[in-house]
Amino acid sequence: MKKCKYCGTLNDNPASSCKACSASDFVFICDNCGSEIEKGQYCSRCGVRIGSVRQICPKCGTAYYTNACPNCGYTRQRPEESTVRVVTVPAETPKKKRSGWATFGLVLLWIYFLPIMGTITVWKSKKLSTVYKLIITVVIWGIIALAYSESN
Repeated sequence: MKKCKYCGTLNDNPASSCKACSASDFVFICDNCGSEIEKGQYCSRCGVRIGSVRQICPKCGTAYYTNACPNCGYTRQRPEESTVRVVTVPAETPKKKRSGWATFGLVLLWIYFLPIMGTITVWKSKKLSTVYKLIITVVIWGIIALAYSESN
């Protein structure tokens, strides 16, 4: 329960404003022992959490706020607590690494394939004049020839 700080009216826990004066400042009242709780989430007298819902023991009918009935010791077992779930996670398959020859082949493919495709793209372009096409082609193949001559 909540008690309005201004008019003292008792309100339900979900209330955001007082039903009597519309104020929004409250003092919590412990549902178990009735003491006022100024700050914190638990009652300083009995330890019950603010807003806890009381349970009725099905064996003896006692109302309680803890996990077990203080009168007869009854505890409600939930199915999740008593069952053990086994979860299997599939193992990840490791990625295959390329061999040295595959990497070498890819490098050679790029070295020879890129200038050929660049030359074809330049000569298919309709925006460039023939002079620019010749200059770009000579530069591309000059770089390849220079790279090849330095590696030998």
